[in-house]
Amino acid sequence: MKAFKILVSFIIILMVSTLSVKAHTYWIQTEGSHKINELVQVKIYFGEYVTGEIMKGKALDKVKDIKLLVRFEGLEDMLLTMIQDSACWKGSFTPAQAGSYEIIGINDTREVQDWHKHGFGIVRPVQYLKTIYQVGAVATPQSNKAFLDIVTQKKEDFYTLLVYKNRQPAAKTKFFISQPDGEEVPVETNEKGMVEYKPTSKGLYIIGIEWVDKTPGIFSGKEYTSIRYRLDASFNY
Repeated sequence: MKAFKILVSFIIILMVSTLSVKAHTYWIQTEGSHKINELVQVKIYFGEYVTGEIMKGKALDKVKDIKLLVRFEGLEDMLLTMIQDSACWKGSFTPAQAGSYEIIGINDTREVQDWHKHGFGIVRPVQYLKTIYQVGAVATPQSNKAFLDIVTQKKEDFYTLLVYKNRQPAAKTKFFISQPDGEEVPVETNEKGMVEYKPTSKGLYIIGIEWVDKTPGIFSGKEYTSIRYRLDASFNY
């Protein structure tokens, strides 16, 4: 009986631990023909991608705080006007040239949070989103201007992922890639901040990277003990 109780307790702890690592995230999806002068639909979703859960209604209200812009080499950044729909926020733009369009989401205005229950303490959260919309076959250079950023380069069936922290290669950085089959694959960059990844099937992939800067400070009149940077970058294979 005692052994049975210990086993039950262990299973409960394991279930709680498993649930605790799951967290809702934001991600960008695009729809378009990938041709010049044809409209591109841009959508921000919020939910649990690996389980297929997409939040709707009031749960999407905070997405309005994410500033979404389009960046293309040699042009000024274009701020997108986003409108709330039932299951996402959506906007659009029309590419005028062939090349790689970076679609970037930024929320660096969120108030300081008490995240002791998550093991972070008093935190200032900063959120980044990113995806690349390719027009034509020739890729153009991507920027790495965000404090936590990633550059994705496709070559045949492989993707080269270059991770940057404060514009410097992020060596030995561990993160997860959420796959269309519902699996989350752990990966780690090498000494140059790079990792090669081969997708397993067609569909949307989401790269989730976190970095905690434990430098204390003050934001909007509130003290914090650290900054939690979060990047969710997506690509279609």
